[in-house]
Amino acid sequence: MTREAYRALLKELGLTQCGAGRALGIGERTVRRYAAQGAPYRNFCERGGRFGPHNQHQPQHQRELFQRDDLIFLTYFNAGLRIVDIADPRLPREVGWFVPPDPTTRRGVLPRTLVAQSEDVLVDARGLIYLTDKNHGLYVLKFEGAAP
Repeated sequence: MTREAYRALLKELGLTQCGAGRALGIGERTVRRYAAQGAPYRNFCERGGRFGPHNQHQPQHQRELFQRDDLIFLTYFNAGLRIVDIADPRLPREVGWFVPPDPTTRRGVLPRTLVAQSEDVLVDARGLIYLTDKNHGLYVLKFEGAAP
């Protein structure tokens, strides 16, 4: 998806601004801004750290990487990994997510609040998801919702 197409899709869906960092996020219809039941915060904006889209899996026609045009794997800083089905681009649906636990040890100066901050994502052809986090390092996950 080109940057222009992505911006057009976000504009069509409606954008929200969240937090002092003014990170942009897709509305409730796709990525949940609200925390899971029982979380010690009402939404990711109140959780601390940054919230919003940061990086996405980009296979760039490399056969070693996951090749699906209908799924987007996004890192969302303090909201972790989000997997969005865009088979119908007018009705994207969140079909998977992973939010790392908050770290107990600081490994850098940011963010000021000691909170998980998912940074990068790459998915290999086997469907293994490699997710980096600012304070945790590397997670290796498997998305079971769709075959590669």
